[in-house]
Amino acid sequence: MRVSVRCGIFPRGISRMRGPGSAGVGVILLAVMMALFSPLGASGAEEGATVLLGPGDLFGSQMVFIYAGDLWVSQADGTAFRRLCTEGTAVGRPAFSPDGRDVVFSLMNHGNVDGYIMPVSGGTPRRLTAHPGVDRVLGFSADGKEVLLTSDREAALGSSYALFAVPREGGPLRRLSLPQAFDGAFSPDGGLFAYNPLPPAFRIWKGYRGGTISVIHLFDPATRKDTTVPQPSEGCNDVQPQWIGNTLYFLSDRGGEFNIHSFDPATRQVRALTAFDAFPVESIAASPEGRLLFLREGRLGLKDPASEGYQIVPLSLAADLPETRLRFVKGENFIQGFDLSPSGARGVFAMRGDIVTVPADKGDPRALTTSSGVHDRNPAWSPDGRLVAWFADDGPEYVLKIRRQDARGQEVTVPLLGRGMYFVPAWSPDGKKIAFRDQNATVYWIDVAAAAAAASDDRPLSPDLLKAPVEVCREPLWGSPYKWLELSWAPDSCHLAFATTLTNGLEQAVIHRVDTGQTFPVSDRMADVICPTFDPGGKYLYFFGSTNAGPAKFTLDMSTQDKPIIRSLYMTILAKGVPSPLARESDEEEPGVLEEASGEEGAPDQGASADQGGEGPAPALSPDAKDRAHAPLSFDAEGVLDRTLPLPIPAGFYSDLRPGKEGTIYYLRLEGTEDGGSTVLLCSWNLEEREEKVLLRGVWDYRVSLRGEKLLVQHDGGWTIGAPGDLASAKAMDLGRVRIPLNPREEWREIYRDAWRLNRDYFYDPQMYGLDWDGVYEKYLPFLDHLPGRRDLDGLLAAMLSELRVGHHYVVGGDFPDQEGEEEEIGLLGADVAPEGGRYRLTRILGGVNWEPSLRSPLTEPGVNVKEGDFVLKVGDREITASEDFFAPFAHTANRLVELTVASDPSGKDSRVVSVVPLDSERALRLKAWVEGNVRWVEERSGGRVSYVYMPNTATAGYEYFNRYFFSQLPRDGLILDDRNNGGGQFADYVLDALSRRFTTGVTMRSGADYGSPAAYVEGPKAMIINESAGSGGDMLPWAFRKKGLGVLVGKRTWGGLVGITDYPLLQDGTWVTAPNMGLWDERGWIVENVGVSPDIEVEQDPAAVLAGRDPQLETALRVVLEELEKNPPRRPARPAFPVMGPGK
Repeated sequence: MRVSVRCGIFPRGISRMRGPGSAGVGVILLAVMMALFSPLGASGAEEGATVLLGPGDLFGSQMVFIYAGDLWVSQADGTAFRRLCTEGTAVGRPAFSPDGRDVVFSLMNHGNVDGYIMPVSGGTPRRLTAHPGVDRVLGFSADGKEVLLTSDREAALGSSYALFAVPREGGPLRRLSLPQAFDGAFSPDGGLFAYNPLPPAFRIWKGYRGGTISVIHLFDPATRKDTTVPQPSEGCNDVQPQWIGNTLYFLSDRGGEFNIHSFDPATRQVRALTAFDAFPVESIAASPEGRLLFLREGRLGLKDPASEGYQIVPLSLAADLPETRLRFVKGENFIQGFDLSPSGARGVFAMRGDIVTVPADKGDPRALTTSSGVHDRNPAWSPDGRLVAWFADDGPEYVLKIRRQDARGQEVTVPLLGRGMYFVPAWSPDGKKIAFRDQNATVYWIDVAAAAAAASDDRPLSPDLLKAPVEVCREPLWGSPYKWLELSWAPDSCHLAFATTLTNGLEQAVIHRVDTGQTFPVSDRMADVICPTFDPGGKYLYFFGSTNAGPAKFTLDMSTQDKPIIRSLYMTILAKGVPSPLARESDEEEPGVLEEASGEEGAPDQGASADQGGEGPAPALSPDAKDRAHAPLSFDAEGVLDRTLPLPIPAGFYSDLRPGKEGTIYYLRLEGTEDGGSTVLLCSWNLEEREEKVLLRGVWDYRVSLRGEKLLVQHDGGWTIGAPGDLASAKAMDLGRVRIPLNPREEWREIYRDAWRLNRDYFYDPQMYGLDWDGVYEKYLPFLDHLPGRRDLDGLLAAMLSELRVGHHYVVGGDFPDQEGEEEEIGLLGADVAPEGGRYRLTRILGGVNWEPSLRSPLTEPGVNVKEGDFVLKVGDREITASEDFFAPFAHTANRLVELTVASDPSGKDSRVVSVVPLDSERALRLKAWVEGNVRWVEERSGGRVSYVYMPNTATAGYEYFNRYFFSQLPRDGLILDDRNNGGGQFADYVLDALSRRFTTGVTMRSGADYGSPAAYVEGPKAMIINESAGSGGDMLPWAFRKKGLGVLVGKRTWGGLVGITDYPLLQDGTWVTAPNMGLWDERGWIVENVGVSPDIEVEQDPAAVLAGRDPQLETALRVVLEELEKNPPRRPARPAFPVMGPGK
């Protein structure tokens, strides 16, 4: 489960990010694959040895392997090495052909993962597959004529891979007779296929024992009999099956770390062949000669299964590693915080870990820091314009840095709390204090007067003058995605306003006095208040308030879907006796006005001294601004609620309230667009005109200069500094010319440290599950010096994080050198094809809902004259033949209008040209077809008595699917809720409440059928289908279904990942690393995590039954519901006789 938390524009709401069942698993899967295929060790390696190698294969005296994303070949003794392929990024495990002449491998290239083949002697790789799905090469068929691979290209559900074969010379893919397979290998005689049906769940989760544990199945293609390699009662993970003769070899963590094991199908005995600890065996490959090539601690080794020992291959590669070279990167692609100078002459940005100021128009960018090994973030410009402050991990922990904005002099370092991560620094108007928050949203302020003076004068700061941060407020409740983090100082630099989350989930505005330490509420517990902001004149506090936010604040609950928070703008008059600026106005005649006006003719216009050409880089405050900065604030806490007034602005979706000039405020407003989308408007309002002005559309974020005369705006068109009324025409800032010097190895070390620290400071258990987290840091630290590329860093991070033994750990994103080329954007037709007559025939066209963009089916749209059975002959001018993957000619056609030539036979009979717009993904169409097939099946076999509802996740899609299929099938006597491959998201309280409903009262009208309240309910029996790929919110749903006694669970044990994640600060190159910061429990203890939810009735999806078109789990669920209906038919209250109210009655 994931909750999104931000301090800027509107919250991104609920999302989910997990492996099993996630429809968006492709990107994550690649990161997980990198974790698997990026080995870990370097300790103990002899001088000069190359470590952090990738998986390989062995054939005779040769071996092929991956290093730095490239394919290499060498002798088995480590000599005669050479690069074989440098195109794209090699992933997975390469494999020799049975004759040893060719090697096949998966290559991440042009945005896809596809299969390739090339001669061992060298040459150009030849592409075998072309599809936006993930094609994972496994090896060859026993006769060497076909290449085996698994792919999710035809999957309706997330984490579903199937087994395919493609001719060695290229051509159409052939799906083999196995419902599901992620990895596997045929025995030498082809009589058994050993395979893992599901992707692994343990890659960033050491010691995983949930329902998705990796089990090796043995499938007999002739009899379709399916057995498994035996496991201990507590379960384990068995992966990477390889055959030597009739013996199966594989990796297993049944003894702790992964080690090599063997299995004899005849005796069904499992034997451990190695007993490594500390670091796992990462991969194995079996050679035809009977040896094993394995990978551990980043080095390749050879093992004879018949002997006890092993041999490490002494590889020392003289490799050029381009990703480790010093280079420059574009700063605008990695902005993590910004601010505007007091005059608006410059903006300051945190760019790729450095602090840079950029002029509004004239001048050059100016770097205040240039260190790849320090993450500088969240800059804030001082009110006098001379200094910039920011947070930096310069040393073991984050500190506050202050430096002159002209880049002269040295940085001054101000220690903070010793550990933690910090955000939203806010200078006080007098420039002597900075307020900020930490990762728990706790508010602090610190006296920086001495540090600021030292930085301004470029002199050392005496340690005796350093002040410690003062804690202001700890959050009573943390976790709301609507949290506004920013802080507002009053003009007197003594009062600080902010919002704090109460235990009821609502936010309350408070004012804190830094001189006395007192904190006063400005709003009550009944409303949700965000963005409290002082007016520069010191008389008013502005804020957004809502009285409908209660149902939407606990966003772990699905019931918050479709519950937008409507806010209004308010102001509080801070002192008693100050008249309302919103009092009713009345035009009155003033005697003598004309005479006085005539006597002042020729007087200078005092307003003409406003900015006539821009300020210098370090302007001084105007006299009135100085006066306000030091004037005491008059604030009366008593009766403050009675002095709160609504501003005459319609209620709406507001955020990011900031002050401008006295009596003027700026804010963002969300507005719908004609195409059904939305855009964000930057608006202003002032007390004098009392009318909203829209300044700019398509805004992401903004800042206001000290005097409110300029704004720095991030918008759809880039970044702009301009006067409020000129933003639409203002010239965009040239951030593209900013180049940040990058030392990759220094940055990787900083990213490693930050990822480790982020988990230390965010993980929900302060004791880190009893783990020596400092020891984990030291364990993996030596490997940093051996990283050959950025993807290997992901593998290292995954290995480190896996030591915590918890779910929901992810490493996503980051900056990777462009070695894979432009994305191909392969288009899909929403159809299945099969080769025939040297061409491809449309065997199935997926139905869509063409008025819904997400369910558009290209070949069923109006005017597209295509039917099942037609042949696709051309796309544009390019012929389509069965000599290559059908999708190869569809490169660069996704979401673009193209012409297809189709005909009724492969020779081109009755050919015609149709215009279509291919899709970039057809997963939604395949899911719809699968779900509606199940709906029809259940309806037919239950005689219309039972409804079927599928939940793809417990976030937005799950909410929409439940509403679409639950309500449309009413009334029904019973229900089947399908949780399989549920990708999680939120607590599905909305669904559970709907399933818990019972008849309360009937309603009769003069005409039409009776109905009741609640209007939608199913009174009869219910069953839920669960499986190994349902997790997170998909774990919670069946767990709560059982706890509430709603029905029977049918299927297989769930994933067992029931901790929560929110948003986290991005690492220096944009990497997003999670640190589970929500643990779940009930009155009996911690629940589900690393266990899963077991079914009441366990049902395997037997391959033979599935291949016959059956769904054993769905069949069992329907049988259970129908049997219960026979035993306990639902109660149907009869309408009573109409009352008789005549005389004497």
